[in-house]
Amino acid sequence: MGNPLSKCCGRDTTISPKSSASSTNKSVTTQVEENNETDTGAPEGSLAPAKNDRAAARISRQISSVVSTVFGQKTRSIKQGLKEFPFNFSAEEEKLLIDNEIPADEIENLSIGVDAGGMGVIHVAKWKGQKVAIKEATPQVISKEVEIYSRMKGCEGVVQFYGVTFPKGINTICIVTKYAEKGSLTWHLKVEYETLTWDDKLRLATQIASGIARLHQEGVYHRDLHGGNILIDDQGNALLTDFGASINMEERVVRNIKEYALEEVRETEGGSKFISRKITGLEDQKADSKSNTVKSDEGQDDPLIGVMAYIAPERFRNPKYFDAKCDIYSLGVLLWELTTGHSAFSKVPQDVHLAIAIMNGKRELPVEGTPTEYRELYEKCWQTDPSQRPAMDEILATLAKVRAGMTPEELAATSTRDLTRFKSLQVYEESLSIPRPTSDIQQYILSE
Repeated sequence: MGNPLSKCCGRDTTISPKSSASSTNKSVTTQVEENNETDTGAPEGSLAPAKNDRAAARISRQISSVVSTVFGQKTRSIKQGLKEFPFNFSAEEEKLLIDNEIPADEIENLSIGVDAGGMGVIHVAKWKGQKVAIKEATPQVISKEVEIYSRMKGCEGVVQFYGVTFPKGINTICIVTKYAEKGSLTWHLKVEYETLTWDDKLRLATQIASGIARLHQEGVYHRDLHGGNILIDDQGNALLTDFGASINMEERVVRNIKEYALEEVRETEGGSKFISRKITGLEDQKADSKSNTVKSDEGQDDPLIGVMAYIAPERFRNPKYFDAKCDIYSLGVLLWELTTGHSAFSKVPQDVHLAIAIMNGKRELPVEGTPTEYRELYEKCWQTDPSQRPAMDEILATLAKVRAGMTPEELAATSTRDLTRFKSLQVYEESLSIPRPTSDIQQYILSE
């Protein structure tokens, strides 16, 4: 029997009052919701934009409608839910869920749908007197995230995982985690950037890098690192979240991923330029001019996942390629983001032209006042050649060295937001003749 929930939602979401969604293995989505810095306003008591609040309510109603019709409204234990719902978990997955159960009657003051995204909705509730985030998602994502969270339990740099529950009114297995009072890193930088000192920025950079290093030590690649998937708690600490796109290191060699080819076809004075005669991974995709997203139909086996500006260049050539160096590329962009207060290429259309420019070495510009060693570090992290990117231990050592080399006055300094933005993208017109973007990417083929 098929899963009635799987058709209700299409993308994943971070556990945050302001977050950016992950793509699923059923739809190609390059998200830039966190990159779109035109969001204004938020519902009272939440950092989520009003548009996400409405979307959350809509998606939650869709899920509840299906589930309530088939299964009715009642409180269930995880074991009861596993018997009644067609989740198709393995015996090992079921045991992990049961072992991490939080009884449904312990969940209080459930606030339905404060944020929406990919494969589900984020709710807020009280558990044992503390505010928690309740993540409702597809069974596949729940299973994957619970497995990773249980391995990372108690680790600094990762959002605290409390367990899973089957709350009344939602009627599906949900993940319960710590509620991040200050939202995502992207949202935090929008609100607090000009009050952050260099000491704050280096602390956040070190916490993010430490979380990634620990994840890699546990044999997991995140695959979707960007400011929306890093949460900031009430103490201002950075926490990794949203492991719906993550994979174990051993998985990457056996994954059935549809070919996505960008071919290196030309040598020019400026070096190798990547263009494509046939971009198979972008076929049938349409650019949404309002949200700057690129979506395809849901027929692909395993799409390119992530926010475009944070995706390593080699993955545009072939998304089946993924290793630690891809996460390190994303980290480099995040280190740059901490110095500017805004997301990379946030005002540039998130289309195939940006992908090609990134492959050809286009990066955001350094901000004046950035310590030289810090700038050199993120520039190493986002090198086009993965072999030139530093290892995590080198990154952590360099961050410590940068902090040690700054005076108390330098560490206490704040920055004014630089409003000069990279507003247009020149895609190497001297070597490529590329038509301007249209609403239908399928209609244009890039050529010499």
